[in-house]
Amino acid sequence: MNAPFLLFAVLPILIIAVMGDWDKITATCCGIAAAIASIAVEKTIGQEFALHGFPLMGGLRAFLLFGFTEELLKYASLTTASCLTNKGRWAVQASIFCGVGFASIENFLYTSGFWHALGATESFSALSLLRFFMPFMMHVAAGALLASGYCIRGFRPIGGLFLATAYHGTYDAMLGTSSQAGITIAYLLILGGFVTSAFIYRNASGSKTEGS
Repeated sequence: MNAPFLLFAVLPILIIAVMGDWDKITATCCGIAAAIASIAVEKTIGQEFALHGFPLMGGLRAFLLFGFTEELLKYASLTTASCLTNKGRWAVQASIFCGVGFASIENFLYTSGFWHALGATESFSALSLLRFFMPFMMHVAAGALLASGYCIRGFRPIGGLFLATAYHGTYDAMLGTSSQAGITIAYLLILGGFVTSAFIYRNASGSKTEGS
């Protein structure tokens, strides 16, 4: 039965909803909206490139189709909902919660796909659990990078989008190699992303405007 895995995939969203903090719920909903939008956008972009004889493969697929598209959609949803209006630490928090919402929906969809493809097998359990942790943590770290343009003195929002895209794309490219070395690098990227996120958050307060 895949119900427990599907529930676990969206558990972070349920926990945030129970917390009752509407600012965090709004930011999480931005991530949910971005994840849903990415399904249609990525499919359309992939089809258009293939139609014109330029199928997106390897690094281009990782950086352009996934990294740039997903981070841009997260940024667009956050700015549309005015979640980045209050800069400093709140901008970092909002972007991280957006990443949580995005990753949770993405994990839910992938888990459903794994179930239909693999059924109740050990491979299904292993792949689902792997997605629950690695991509989830990557999106959280990318969230802090995305908001860095709003809380680091002298940095611009476009710079944060560039950093998040580069980080996200590199992570996807490494996993796409399906090699032990690539997976190891992906783990190191997650570790480095969390260290960088902590640095960004710690130095966010009072950088451009006081954060919460």
